[in-house]
Amino acid sequence: MNAKAWTIVVALSCSLLTTASVASGKQREPTGHAFLVKDIDGTFDTDAGSSPGPFVEAGGAVFFGATYGLWRTDGTPAGTVLLKSIGVSSLTNVNGTVFFASGSHPSIAYGGARLWKSDGTAAGTVLVQDKGPASVQNKGFFSLTAVEDTLFFVHNVDSTFTLMKSNATTGVTGSVAYSGVYRPNFLTAVGRTLFFTRLIGGGGGNELWKSDGSEAGTVLVKDINPGDGSSNPSSLTSVDGTLFMSVFHPDHGTELWKSDGTPAGTVLVKDINPGAASSGPSNLTNVNGMLYFTAFRSDTGYELWKSDGTDGGTVLVMDIEPGAGSSTPGNLANVDGTLLFSTSQTGTGRELWKSDGTAAGTVLVKDILTGSGDSSPASLTAVDGTLFFTALRWDTGIELWKSDGTDGGTVLVKDLNVGTGDSSPQNLASGIGRLFFSASLPGTGREPWKSDGTESGTLLARDIYRGAGSSAPGSLVSVGNRLFSTASTPSNGRELWMRGRNAKGTELVKDIVAGAGSSSPDWLTSVGSALFFSASHPDHGTELWKSDGTRAGTALVKDIEIGAASSGPSNLTNVNGMLYFTAFRSDTGYELWKSDGTETGTVVVKDINPGAGSAGPTQLLNIDGTLYFGAFSPDTGIELWKSDGTADGTALVKDINPGAASSGPLALANVDGALFFWIYAANTGYELWRSDGTEAGSLLVKGLGGNWVVPLAVVDGNLFFQLGSALWRSDGSEGGTTLIRDGILTTSYGRECGDGGFASVQGTLVFAARDGNGCELWTSDGVTADLLTDINPGPANSMWSTSPLRRVNDLVVFSADDGVHGLELWATDGTSTTRLVQDIAEGAGWAAPRFFTPVGPLVYFTADDHISGMELWAIPRSTLRRSLHMGETTPDFIAEDEPRLGRRARVDEFRAFLPLSEDDARAASDSEGRMP
Repeated sequence: MNAKAWTIVVALSCSLLTTASVASGKQREPTGHAFLVKDIDGTFDTDAGSSPGPFVEAGGAVFFGATYGLWRTDGTPAGTVLLKSIGVSSLTNVNGTVFFASGSHPSIAYGGARLWKSDGTAAGTVLVQDKGPASVQNKGFFSLTAVEDTLFFVHNVDSTFTLMKSNATTGVTGSVAYSGVYRPNFLTAVGRTLFFTRLIGGGGGNELWKSDGSEAGTVLVKDINPGDGSSNPSSLTSVDGTLFMSVFHPDHGTELWKSDGTPAGTVLVKDINPGAASSGPSNLTNVNGMLYFTAFRSDTGYELWKSDGTDGGTVLVMDIEPGAGSSTPGNLANVDGTLLFSTSQTGTGRELWKSDGTAAGTVLVKDILTGSGDSSPASLTAVDGTLFFTALRWDTGIELWKSDGTDGGTVLVKDLNVGTGDSSPQNLASGIGRLFFSASLPGTGREPWKSDGTESGTLLARDIYRGAGSSAPGSLVSVGNRLFSTASTPSNGRELWMRGRNAKGTELVKDIVAGAGSSSPDWLTSVGSALFFSASHPDHGTELWKSDGTRAGTALVKDIEIGAASSGPSNLTNVNGMLYFTAFRSDTGYELWKSDGTETGTVVVKDINPGAGSAGPTQLLNIDGTLYFGAFSPDTGIELWKSDGTADGTALVKDINPGAASSGPLALANVDGALFFWIYAANTGYELWRSDGTEAGSLLVKGLGGNWVVPLAVVDGNLFFQLGSALWRSDGSEGGTTLIRDGILTTSYGRECGDGGFASVQGTLVFAARDGNGCELWTSDGVTADLLTDINPGPANSMWSTSPLRRVNDLVVFSADDGVHGLELWATDGTSTTRLVQDIAEGAGWAAPRFFTPVGPLVYFTADDHISGMELWAIPRSTLRRSLHMGETTPDFIAEDEPRLGRRARVDEFRAFLPLSEDDARAASDSEGRMP
């Protein structure tokens, strides 16, 4: 048989084998890349949308923010692309370059003070200014305003404000003027001058200011309402180099004013409603050098006015609703020198009108909703001489319309949501000769659209978010060769799932709360071949459960607090095959319990605080078969305890702060069989201690001070830990407890750098830290700490709070954003060999992989490929090694995964039972919760 014949035979054989495998339901797992294990929540919400907008044209492209980040579009699906996964606000065109303020990413709740710009490419979307992560103090950038080639904006730090600027040509960005607690508002460009309003300070009111971009040139224009009163300028509008605005003065009320930037040139234009009463000018609009606006006079009501900036030239255009009634014009728009607007008149309702500035030329364009009903034209937007707007008609709902200013030329563009339903177009904007807008349809949700004014040319730009359901797997735990996790589906709620080797695949273990309700499994903990966890059930409350991976073998262990009340098991810890945990019972309070997996073998170990009071054991840690923990008793306060599982063997180790006061041991860590922990002294801050489990062997290592401590990792008998923003290490001796480097670790709650980002590999610590390069990958040998790889070059971050590190054999896996591929799967061997493993959400999207959990030859994790939602993924260990050009994994090597320090917890968690002052109570309750 020749080679070609053999090729055909082999191909047919492979095809038959594949077909047979698929038919029998035994699909082979991919071996060369990360793969979706199971789309647990396979549902789609077809009404979900990306909520795009607003749309801004800059440099020949149209930009907008939507689900997943910053997008660029030409109006076609292929031309609608994600540029960067990042939060987007205040898109502003500055001489053809789009600038925007940003936090971190749409999926991250907190933001940050960061200024970005984009030329329409992923590579050209770059960080301009970074003022750090958001916090209670750092609240971000606001009020982006273009003044020729300069962008002005406001930075808010702890409700104090700084006016800043960035030059679009030179890229130079810096502060203009600090304004303290007085926030600049209504930033408006008039020629090369920026006008804004601000409180004067020192008892002064809210008045008009201006800036030329220098600190000396940022000054009060005029104290229009002198003293502590305010003129409250609003509706700032530029008309041929003059600023018009609505201003209050005690003698005139709120009227129309103008300014040329000088005190003498800042004057009342006309007292339209004479005396102290107000005309309340609004909707100020420039139409070819003439200002149009709405104003009130008692004999005419709210009507249309115009002004050339003089008293005599400020006149009523037309009393549309004759007499004292009001037509209340709104939505004023300039369309090639003609004013179009919406207004009300008896007999026709609120409809589309136009004006040439004369009473005779101010006429109804079309009565869209015939008769006295309101079509309520809104979002009037000019595109190359055509007016686009939204309007209501009973047979079509609220849809997109256009007008050339005539009755016959005012027509429905397209009934997007066919019939009486609304598509409710929003964010109408002119860009590259077309109209861009968002619209909501039952099949797509709110997505971006474009229109050339014809029905056939009004098209969906792209269905960005297709509504894929996310099961959001969490609490991944390996038990032998099985992976347990929690996951959510619409039909079953949040329940326990399992992935087994040589089994049926990934399946719901048991729907503990039948139907759409959730048992919300938590504290998943492996003990021998069983999984223990807490779960909620309407009949039993939140209690202790266990599972062998089968439905029948998943059962309540014991209803500790009998009935629907809960014992709330927590701090589940395996000690040589026995489960220890904290639980509540009304007669004992929160105390230490243990379980062998049977009802009778689930018992309270010791009622440390006798009666209904609580000892509140926390920080449970197994060291060589002895359980250590912190607990409260009335005689000693919160101190270090240990237990062998018996009442007699459960004892105080040492009353470090003698008497009823507490030392509050926290952050317990196992360092090669020795217990390291911290106590917090009110006068001196943190002290590092170590213990061998005896009173005499519990000794102070070193007083450290500071106000934030977190144990990070154990490397070669040394404990690395964070104190404040500094990295330290200790070998258990005073001399061997040393500062490695200060100022590189983040100390705030919800921090966006280094939260979970620590792992040991090849005798070094690999972790996330920040300096002038943003939050990046660092390494430390215990003597120095240095940047390992600047994955996202420059000041932008590559690592986030959603970027945990996990050692797998002799490499570390983590997620990082290189500025091009979004937050994706990376690996490092602890040297400069650090590489992107796979771009799961292709392009700039964030897959945000996390919860890396090795089980046998695979590493499981969660990720969002923007197709299936956040689901369970896996990658072969061999693929990880090949990505770094390392050798294949041996069976013995597979078991060598990183030991865990346990759940890392912050300071307030371990002080939960300390006496609190009234002022501290709220802060403590806000900080409750476990570290991820």
